[in-house]
Amino acid sequence: MGCSPLARAGPAHYGSVVVKGGWRVSSLVLLGALGLVPALAACGASEVAAESPPIPTITAPTSLSRTPTMTDRPLSDDCADVADPEAVDEAVGQQLPGSATHIIGIPEPKIGRTAKLDCYFGIPDGQGLTEAAVLIGLATYADAATAQERYQISLDAERADGAAVTETKVGNQTGMLLSASGTQTLIGTLGKTSYLVTVKKGLVPDDRMTGVLVKLAQHALTPKL
Repeated sequence: MGCSPLARAGPAHYGSVVVKGGWRVSSLVLLGALGLVPALAACGASEVAAESPPIPTITAPTSLSRTPTMTDRPLSDDCADVADPEAVDEAVGQQLPGSATHIIGIPEPKIGRTAKLDCYFGIPDGQGLTEAAVLIGLATYADAATAQERYQISLDAERADGAAVTETKVGNQTGMLLSASGTQTLIGTLGKTSYLVTVKKGLVPDDRMTGVLVKLAQHALTPKL
C-alpha cells in the first residue's frame, strides 16, 4: 500500500487552531509537539494508525505578570494610591465600619519635608480621627538622610514616652514596631519616604498584628498597577 497517512487518518489537519488564551497555533506545530511528525516521516516502515490520538488543550498565557515591589516615589495626594478601604479590609480580615478620610499635609522646608499624606480608615460614626481603626501615613523628604533623621527623632520620642520598641522586617527593609496603650504602630523609611501604620489593639488577634502592619506598610509603599 502507498504511504498516505493523512488520507488514512481522516481530514487533513492543516491551517490553524485556537487554544486557550486566544493564541492561534499551526496544527502542524501541535502534531510536532506530540511527536507525531517523526512518526509520519517514518511511515514507509510502518503505517500510521487510522485514528490520531486526541490533541490536548494548550493553555497559553494571556498576559505578562510582574510582582510589584516597594518603591520610593513622589507622594500622591490621593489615598487610592496608598491603600483603598477594600485593601485595608482584606488586610485586617474584616469590613471596617464607619468612614474613611484623609489629610494632606503641607511641605515644611525647615525640616526638609516635601509632602505628607495621612489616610484614616474605620472612623466610627460621630467620632474623630483619633478613633480611626487604621491610620496609614506617608511623608517624603528632600533626601534619604533627612527622612532617616526625622524617623529617628520620631522613634526616640516614642521611646521617651514609654513605648515598647521591637525590630521587624518589612520586605527587605527594617521597620520598628511600637506598642503603646491602645495601639500598635509600625514605622520605618524607604529612601526619601517615611511611613507609619497604626492599628487599634483588639482589631485583629495579637498573633496576627505584626503581619497585618507589615502587609499594610508594603501595600502603601508599592505602586498600584
